[in-house]
This record gives sequence, C-alpha cells and structure tokens, in this order.
Amino acid sequence: MSKTVLPFCLIAIAAVAAGAVTMLGVDTGWRLALALTVAYALPMAIYNRRSWSTATGHYVLLATWLLMAAISIENVMVWTAPEGATAEWPFFESDSRGYYAWALHYYDGRCDAPPVAFPGLPFMMLVLWELFGVNVVWPVAMNVCFTLMAIVIAAWTTVRLLHGRQQARPDRWLGNAALVCGMLLFFLLSESTCILKEAAVALSMSAVGLVLAVFVTDRHLQAKHYAAFVAACLLLAFTRTTYMYFVLLALGIIALGNIKTHVPHTVLLVVLALIAFIAGDSVAYYSFERHVSIISGGERMQRLFMVGQSQQPYLDMVGNYFTYPIWRRLLLLPLSCSVQFIIPFPWIYEGWTTLHEATARCGFGWYAVGGTALFYYVAMSWRRRYWLGTWAWVPAIIFATIAYVTAGSVSRYVLPVEVMFIPVTVWVLSVISGDGGLRRLFIVWAIVFIIALAVTLAVCYDIQVRYLNDLSEYYKERAAHYRDSINSIHDSLP
Repeated sequence: MSKTVLPFCLIAIAAVAAGAVTMLGVDTGWRLALALTVAYALPMAIYNRRSWSTATGHYVLLATWLLMAAISIENVMVWTAPEGATAEWPFFESDSRGYYAWALHYYDGRCDAPPVAFPGLPFMMLVLWELFGVNVVWPVAMNVCFTLMAIVIAAWTTVRLLHGRQQARPDRWLGNAALVCGMLLFFLLSESTCILKEAAVALSMSAVGLVLAVFVTDRHLQAKHYAAFVAACLLLAFTRTTYMYFVLLALGIIALGNIKTHVPHTVLLVVLALIAFIAGDSVAYYSFERHVSIISGGERMQRLFMVGQSQQPYLDMVGNYFTYPIWRRLLLLPLSCSVQFIIPFPWIYEGWTTLHEATARCGFGWYAVGGTALFYYVAMSWRRRYWLGTWAWVPAIIFATIAYVTAGSVSRYVLPVEVMFIPVTVWVLSVISGDGGLRRLFIVWAIVFIIALAVTLAVCYDIQVRYLNDLSEYYKERAAHYRDSINSIHDSLP
C-alpha cells in the first residue's frame, strides 16, 4: 500500500469507529468497529500482494468497505432497537432469525433449534462465538469480509483471463476496472451486511471462477489450486448445497472448451466437487430428492415462489409456471431472465427508508455491469477475434438456469453469480477502448439498452402502482364491510 493511501485508510477506520460508538454505544460500537477493520484488512492484504494492485484500486476497495460498514452499523442499530433486543439477542425476521436461533441453540441451548436448509452459515457463527463470545457483530463483519474478498478475487480472475490478450489493456487497468464493477453491485453489498448466506456463496463462486480461469489459461493446475477449489466447494456445499450443481455445470462447460486437455483434469475436479457435495448434502435439511423436486417444478414450487403481493402482477402474467412442461418454461426463459435481471425495482413506495433498503434498490450499478456483459454475448462472443472462451459462458448459463428453476422471481439467488460477470464486463470495456468500430456499435447498444430499460421500468412502475392502489381499495372495502357487520351485530344486541 502506498503512503498516499494509508492516511485515508486510517481516517476511514477512525470515522467508522466513531460512527459505530456513537450509534451503538461503547460496548457494541467498539466491537463492531474492530470486527469491520479486520474484515477490511484481510481482502486489502490479498489485493496489496498482487502485482497489479494500485493506489486507485485501494481507494475503490476502501470506498466499498466504507459503504458496507455504514450499512452494517445501521443494521445493528435497527436489530437492537426493539424493546428487549440486544447485540447478543437481536430482533430478526425470516431466514436470519432461523440462522441465529440455530447457532444459539448449539452454543448454550437457550432456545430451540429451528430447521435450516443448510447449516454452514450458522455453524460459522457458532465458531465465531466460541472464539469471541455471542454478539451479532462478528457474523456481520464476517460477511463483509467474504464479500470484499469475492470482489478482489473477481478482479484477480479478470486479470488472469485477460492478461496478454491482444485487445486487453494493462493488468492494472483491468484490476481497477474490475474493482469498480464490484463496487457497483449494490444489491450484493447490501444483502451481504445481513445474517444471510449470499456473502459466503459469492466468495465460493468467485474462488471457483478463479481456479477455472487458471485452468483455461495454464492448461493445468497446481496443488494450491486444487486446495483452493476444495475449500471453495466445501464452503459452498455446507452453506448452499444446491449451488454445487452449478459448479458441476461449470466444469462441464469448461471441459467442452477443449476435450483433449481439459477432460482428464476436469474428472479430478468433478470427483472433488462430488465429495464436497455429498458431505454438504449429508447435513442439509434439503435432501437430494428435494433438489430433484425443485428442479422439476410442480405444485409445491408454485406454493413456495411468487406468493407475495408485490409479485402478483407477474404471477398473473405467467400463470402456473411451475406446472408447465419443460418446453413451455424454456420458451418463457427470455421473460424470466429479464425479470431476474431487473428486480428489485429501483424505487421504494414507502418514502423514507433505511440505507440498507435504499442500497438494495439502487440497481443501476448492476444494470450497467450486466448490460455491458450482455453486449459481449450479443455482439462479441460469436466473433473469433473477441472470443473469451467457454469460461465466459459459465455465469450466463448459471444465470439462465436459476431463472428457469425459479421463474426469475428471486433475484437474491443470482447475487453470488453477479461477481462472475465482472471479467466479461471488463473485457468489453477493454476492447471498445481501443476498437473504434466496436465502440460505435457499443454506443448504439447502450442507447437502445437504456431506452428499453427505461420503458420497462416505467411500465413496471405503472403496473405495480395500479395494483397496489387496487389492493388498497380492496382492503378498504373489506374493512368497511367488517365494520358494518360489527355495527349490525352491536345494534341487534339488547
């Protein structure tokens, strides 16, 4: 790290510490500040050891950490605000509540252990508590660290894939551009400050992507690469076992790139991945049979997905999607991919909201990263001069697979895959910076993409506003009906 960057790091750390202590009190505040500092130091050290690290890259990484630190402080404040809630036993809802209660049960038995689909995240929380004591700040900082490491590894993958290519810019430029792309994934940054497994999954997928990048560029792997692959697969298998199918899918795609040189090594990677999958599946609440039912669809999936009121307009559009035959769901893939790409919508109906919610709704960063990557698949992938290899198709096919299985209704599921699009996006930016003809085509693409996106968002906003207004009127009518019924009963009483 250069001497020009170090003072800004110290100032940022001091600011985070002051903010944490001010908002949370001395006891919880200093713990969170210390944990967040360590969460920043680890990925920063990894980045600093790379030959392509720069002062600009350090500033980008620091800015990303500052945003996540601010959201983390606010989250802890919100979780501990309700009466009776503390940093040791905060108020949670949904999945976070289950993970936290599971870890508490196995820590000291103070509550029952709820069923959790995959125990990897709560188990890591349990380990942290054994070391540092029960407090919500430790898993929050762990997720921040995982996310920053995933972004740094994505930049590493970018440099590895693009290094030495004729149209590529210098490694330092590639690394800086990749870090900026990672900083723009605001939904991922926001969700990764919560007690959720997206951060660990993103780190796993990013690490797998790096190993596969080494594989396709060097044609072989060293012991350290196999060790990294095994570590990533184990983390993924215990945190979200179902994503191991995507690892196997990625290995198949890479093998197709060169059967003679890739298949022998791929077989060993597949064996290692299967061992990790079996280990994770042995402790997962969702068994292999449940995985098959998820992929197959059916009434159970129809009950689990697209059930919220905000998704009703989409449900009205696609109908009983999960009961459709495979060919019909494939025909709907452009729609489901588009929905998965665009949600959550970049607006909030309730007015004032938290920084966490506002950041999650700031989807324009992902639109820029994803839209630029999409240009590669549309205009560059079929040209030999710009061919990036089979690696580039890994995130695209995983993205489409998730959209097919879930109808694109849960965009949070693709957050860990977004970091894998970063090398593709940077490749496009690298090429158009030196190719005038392609740059003009990209400008046309960008204009068309922005117009189409704006029109789509406007239509979606209108549909959702009208639906919510109708829903509001419906509940008003029902309330009036119940009130009249109660008044009638009251009038009939002696």
